[in-house]
Amino acid sequence: MIAVDMPPQAVEVAPYAHESVVISSNKFMVPFADTFRTVLQVNNQTGYKVFITSSIDDWHQWNGGAKPNINFNGVTIAGSNYLKRNEDMNSTATNAKFTMNFKFTAASGDEEFGMRVDQADVFKTDYTYKYYPTFPLGTMDVTGYYQVDQKVMGNANIFTISHNQ
Repeated sequence: MIAVDMPPQAVEVAPYAHESVVISSNKFMVPFADTFRTVLQVNNQTGYKVFITSSIDDWHQWNGGAKPNINFNGVTIAGSNYLKRNEDMNSTATNAKFTMNFKFTAASGDEEFGMRVDQADVFKTDYTYKYYPTFPLGTMDVTGYYQVDQKVMGNANIFTISHNQ
């Protein structure tokens, strides 16, 4: 496994850590589904500030509060910066799909596009992919296009957004 730099607000937990709760009246343990700790990172290489909103398809695919609709919803990434967060998938989930919408403050005005993501891509060894955003949400920049490169490294799903200006 490749070590990844965790942000200060993230707590590192071993993959497949077991959580349980004690019901005090009966004194027995009720196990939760195991957690598979993953990382989601968005690199903004556009030179424009980006505002991100995110929503998940099914909350059963996630475990706890570390999920994209919380960690990547309503956040801003300055140009030439990145944001990295822990995302805790339910170990029984076969996929963990969500939607991310990106709104850029570009020279030609606000530009938006959305992207569908499956955090379960972290299980694909040496996975790389190039996205060309397929559903614009607002006016796109007619002088260029956005491209999103996806790379999986260890348990990290990394997206790098660029713009040919």
